[in-house]
Amino acid sequence: MGVSWTTKQKRFVEEYCKDFNASAAARRAGYSEKTAGQMGHENLKKPEINQAIEERLDELAMSAAEATKRLGDIARADISDFLQVVTWTDENGNERESLAVDPEAVLEHGGGIVKGLEKSGKLKLYDAQKALKTILDAHGEFNHDQNLDVTSGGEKITTIDFRPPESDSDSDGGD
Repeated sequence: MGVSWTTKQKRFVEEYCKDFNASAAARRAGYSEKTAGQMGHENLKKPEINQAIEERLDELAMSAAEATKRLGDIARADISDFLQVVTWTDENGNERESLAVDPEAVLEHGGGIVKGLEKSGKLKLYDAQKALKTILDAHGEFNHDQNLDVTSGGEKITTIDFRPPESDSDSDGGD
């Protein structure tokens, strides 16, 4: 015989996965303000609800491959993909051209790439350089430390200064 779920419990699982706050999830799931804290706590004690939460989190989780692909989309993004040439007539009747944001392109291809579109028409993309660095870091390609780890094995270490000597301050720089 299977577990009988209430509508509120099903909703609790979804809401809990949003912010991991049992009381807030219980309120959003429809439990009263007065009992939300207690009901959230009780729901988390139920093994079947915990299992449902784990399964839902697995469904919602982003794989490393998906994250890398999305970062790659940001790194490859070109703002010109979201612009269009518009023709208009000025007050003197002259035909003019200018660039404007192409709202259809933003809606169709901007997900995860476009950071914002202001009412003024200003378009902001996520930082391509940051995305590239994140990808390279994840692949270990940005590991170019110039530090050398040397141990002495208990022996005295002599420090050698490889800096060039400072030039004489009375030198006039000539022959």
